[in-house]
Amino acid sequence: MRSKLLLIILVGLVSHNLYGQVLNEQDSSDAHVLRLTSSILTSYGEDAPYWLVSNNSGRLSATDGWGALITAEVFKKPQAKYIDYFYGLESQLIANTTSRANLIQSYVGMRVGSVNLHLGMKEEMPGLNDSTLSIGNLVYGNNARPIPKIVFQTNDWVKSPILGEVLSFKMYVAHGWFEKNRYQSGAMLHQKSFYLRASALKQRFQTTVGIHHSAQWAGQNLAEETAQPIGIGNFARIFLGLSGGVDAQQTDQLNALGNHLGSYDLSAAYDFGKFTIRNYWQFIWEDKSGLTPFNWRDGLIGLSIKTKKRKGLITNFNAELIRTSSQDAIKFDEGVRIFEPDNFYNNSVYRSGWTHQQRIIGSPLFLILNPESTSNNKIKNVLNAINIGVGGHVNDIQYRINYLSSKNHGTLSERISPGLTLKLLAFDLAYSKGPHQFGLKGSVEWGNYPGRNAGILMSYSRSISLSN
Repeated sequence: MRSKLLLIILVGLVSHNLYGQVLNEQDSSDAHVLRLTSSILTSYGEDAPYWLVSNNSGRLSATDGWGALITAEVFKKPQAKYIDYFYGLESQLIANTTSRANLIQSYVGMRVGSVNLHLGMKEEMPGLNDSTLSIGNLVYGNNARPIPKIVFQTNDWVKSPILGEVLSFKMYVAHGWFEKNRYQSGAMLHQKSFYLRASALKQRFQTTVGIHHSAQWAGQNLAEETAQPIGIGNFARIFLGLSGGVDAQQTDQLNALGNHLGSYDLSAAYDFGKFTIRNYWQFIWEDKSGLTPFNWRDGLIGLSIKTKKRKGLITNFNAELIRTSSQDAIKFDEGVRIFEPDNFYNNSVYRSGWTHQQRIIGSPLFLILNPESTSNNKIKNVLNAINIGVGGHVNDIQYRINYLSSKNHGTLSERISPGLTLKLLAFDLAYSKGPHQFGLKGSVEWGNYPGRNAGILMSYSRSISLSN
């Protein structure tokens, strides 16, 4: 134990922040920045707390109960108004009983006017959720390592050429590649989203509506020596959500080609002057029947309150409810009532499920109990959860506190009784002084999955300009 502690201290003196950023991080205005971060992690149990591992782009695994981390980041953000380039590279070294290196992000891109084009692995936070206190997007977030993609998107909201700020839009289209070590080796990813935002009462009232669509397609089953359809024609079927052609499996000819997952995203916000209240909804769907309004029962409902003060004892409040116990299970075939759930995140053809490198792509509350399997993950997708978060400042220290209570019941066809419960209290503290940032994160967890545990992460980060 003494040797482990010594190793943590020695490596931690030169190492990385687990989350890649502190709450109050303010990047240098210089074009090219090098950021070096060191951190020390220790846990009560042999494994790291579940919530310190989750929503962290795969920087840490559950078996990393203690250790020291070193991360080096080099990046440039677009600064020119019309044409500019940007890039990012993040590498990580973890030292505990063994040492390993990870490449977390690696991307290059170009901004031209109001649009961006980038290639590589880049962290993304889609959707309308609260950006700091939310549990995260249910369909696509940063729980898994970033998927290598080509992405074309708008920078932010783009004003309507006719109505101006009264109506604006945001769009995103991506093509990506999954890893080879899965049931369908080398499958591809299609993603797109489109949002409209309407403003009224001098921008004080805003409503937003959008749709997010993701699909797994192509790939080869090396064990059975079969391949899924590829080509421009089949890409068009994936893009439009159409059924498969004669070269597709019989199930895909009857339904949509590939494995589809998406969400409707809605939001309404009102600016009261000193604070803003926003209500947002994310309804998830898996096939065409799930697109009807009658099936808008599965998803997330959130309430966010933010004050206009940059600093204050309480500046942010967030509450979220998650429910996925319907899954359009009751359907009718020629007037006959049948039980056929959509079975979120699972698929009979793409049996590795909605995962990347053995981690759930969406919310970590959807559990994968056998991540080492590439052919039979059976993601546990029936859950009820509540997340409550509050954030603010105590003097110059920024804080964030979250309480989460989740119960996972397995799947609709294979129930787990009495259910897998996870309850936790997580905190995140940050202090910044010029290029220096200090952070302290922790999580105290109880319940029957994964069990009682606690852990803390201490970090120090330094940003250095490379432009001079």
